[in-house]
Amino acid sequence: MGDSAEEIDDDRRQELLGRISRQTATIGQRIPETTSIDGEPFDLRDFVLETKSQGAIPPDRREAVRTVRKTLSTEREKRRKRLETESLTEQEATNLVQDILGLDRAIIALGNLAETDLEAKSHEEYVDGTRRWVDFVDQLTD
Repeated sequence: MGDSAEEIDDDRRQELLGRISRQTATIGQRIPETTSIDGEPFDLRDFVLETKSQGAIPPDRREAVRTVRKTLSTEREKRRKRLETESLTEQEATNLVQDILGLDRAIIALGNLAETDLEAKSHEEYVDGTRRWVDFVDQLTD
């Protein structure tokens, strides 16, 4: 690879862009402790672990989780464009790839959570129960 202070060439850039584009790229990838969003640190791993520990996204956290997913996707795209266009050393490019894959891992983890709507589920169960009761009463009166 040469000196890590030298700028990466186009072949290496394409190789790294290909790496972040693979569907299997996040396998074994850890969610970063923190990430920088618009220059501000964000405790990403704690947010993801706390959210995942609840099993499903509670209604009062849905909007926050959606916002974080959208923000992470925006940050990922900024980093991808930077990898695609900026002059980077090998070390900078490698670090950028790790950042992108860590963001991908967090986005996937948050995207896999169910957004249960307990009120709608409760109503659906009530309607099903009422329907079964009516069917039962109909059978008795026939």
